[in-house]
Amino acid sequence: RLAVLAAANALADALAPMAPPELPVRWHWPLTLSVNGGVVGGLRWRVPAGTAEDAVPDWLAVGFALRLRWPEGTVTGENPGETALEEEGFEDATAAGLTEAWARHLMANLDEWGARGHRRVTDRFLARLADGEGAKRGIIPDSGALAIEREGGREVRPL
Repeated sequence: RLAVLAAANALADALAPMAPPELPVRWHWPLTLSVNGGVVGGLRWRVPAGTAEDAVPDWLAVGFALRLRWPEGTVTGENPGETALEEEGFEDATAAGLTEAWARHLMANLDEWGARGHRRVTDRFLARLADGEGAKRGIIPDSGALAIEREGGREVRPL
């Protein structure tokens, strides 16, 4: 399941160089992506039915959807909390270009995970995660769940 977070890192890594300077590209748990505070899309994943949460699945499928631009006739501000890449200054973003960049970054993330272990993958994901800021956060390696520790106790959110 940590491979899902490697895929999430790859998507953010693919977007970041295309973004205008200092524009935040952030994750919201579990896999919703925002740019400049507005949701632009996210990541989805599937494993075989019946796979235990802490088991290595026989296969894993990952996909993503991003709003490149609003459909014709959409009024800006009509969808509070949402945005489109074009609206945020990603003028050169195309579906093909983003897919190619994501694939390159995915391979680099998986290679780094294999060479250095899961810690780098989880730390990079947490650095872009908006949820639980200011609290102690971590990813549970066996399940990919998010653990947030606050004074009031520990919260675990499944992937």
